[in-house]
Amino acid sequence: MLGEHCEGGFAALPDTTLNEIDSMFFNVKEAQLHGGAPGGSGGVLEYVFRHAAKSLFDVEIGEIAFKTKRNKDFQEISFQVDSKPVLCFAKAYGFRNIQNLVRKLKQGKELPYQFVEIMACPGGCTNGGGQIPAVSPDTPKQLAVRVEEIYHDRNIVAPTSNKLFNEVYSEWLKDDVSARKSTFHTQYHAREAFQSDLMIKW
Repeated sequence: MLGEHCEGGFAALPDTTLNEIDSMFFNVKEAQLHGGAPGGSGGVLEYVFRHAAKSLFDVEIGEIAFKTKRNKDFQEISFQVDSKPVLCFAKAYGFRNIQNLVRKLKQGKELPYQFVEIMACPGGCTNGGGQIPAVSPDTPKQLAVRVEEIYHDRNIVAPTSNKLFNEVYSEWLKDDVSARKSTFHTQYHAREAFQSDLMIKW
């Protein structure tokens, strides 16, 4: 149980318990978030982009500037060596952008990306269904902007600097690559096509 049941819901956990749980991911006192970059979507794409540049080309990537393509919810970043793009990542938010990507793949078109971050919600997580609804006079769009600003004000540190994360790798899994993959990696497989009630054609 995460808390004692009381009328109207569950009582809050003691502060010490919350801090112990939260410390696996960020330091509550120092307000540090482990992530790839400031922002409401966690910065996964940015972190992978920097990690790939360092691992493959031994280059430290500083500030990342996205280039807007079709619309503000479809953006890309690239890294060049000798004026040739060697890394090209994109983020596609919202069903319209996702559908465009899927259609191109079905048509056999080769996409120029090694990594695409996809989210169904336009604007990413800060505009997701799990967000607290806006209260007048704020509109949903204004609330999303404010939430994004709050995320950008947080102090972000690399996930690899997480002490517990490193302990899991060094003490529990040691150098067993297969154990690391079976513990932290997932697998994907094709699903049979189905017709939804919404009659969305992919």
